[in-house]
Amino acid sequence: MKAKARFRTCALCGAALDPGEICDCKAGQTARTYEGKEVFTQDTFSYSAAKVGDYVERAVVEEAMDCLPPACMTNRCSQMGEPHSYREDPDTKEWKPTYHTFMRVTPGPDGIWQYCGCCFCGETLERGKDPVHC
Repeated sequence: MKAKARFRTCALCGAALDPGEICDCKAGQTARTYEGKEVFTQDTFSYSAAKVGDYVERAVVEEAMDCLPPACMTNRCSQMGEPHSYREDPDTKEWKPTYHTFMRVTPGPDGIWQYCGCCFCGETLERGKDPVHC
């Protein structure tokens, strides 16, 4: 059985977009910035290219929370519901799941969030030891 192609719709013009594709209607627009860094949108954000400290718009976080029930969702922190990996917690020496994590930076409907990487549940700092693969 052949898998269906997944596409998104541009929020401005309604065009069908492939994953990671940036709509032509945004080609002439200047990217939004915060503290001198680009604020990634749903059209420009990619987990495979994301770095800890990247800023994202609220819509990126909402899309992540709509994928699955969140692992954690508070006023300051939101984490995707499926573990990304497992790390050894240096405090407890136990293996715990880590989740793609976003931390709120500015409030409001146009608020900015910061990508924190893959963190333990309820935390916004990547820590712990990755497993050793032989």
